[in-house]
Amino acid sequence: MANAIADALKLSEYRAGRGVGPAVKMGSLKRFSPASFHNASMEITQRLRSGQPISLDLHSMNDTEGRRLVDFCSGQIAGTSGWIIQLSDEVLVLVPGNE
Repeated sequence: MANAIADALKLSEYRAGRGVGPAVKMGSLKRFSPASFHNASMEITQRLRSGQPISLDLHSMNDTEGRRLVDFCSGQIAGTSGWIIQLSDEVLVLVPGNE
């Protein structure tokens, strides 16, 4: 799972030229600890579409599903020009962009 997280972080690294940073959008952070990919993907999509940042705790997922979910989140975040911020080995913050 560590490699999937590292790849996702590279794709969403902060670039000063974008004009807005992730800290600006962290106001209504919601904590989410999914147990399976299917349930998590639906919930994450809905929350990101509504512009809501998510604290994603992957501790209760197995390694295969966790990697799959990180890859999924990376695509979702890339689609919104948002950010993925790593808080610990298995906790990420997903911040949707405004594009």
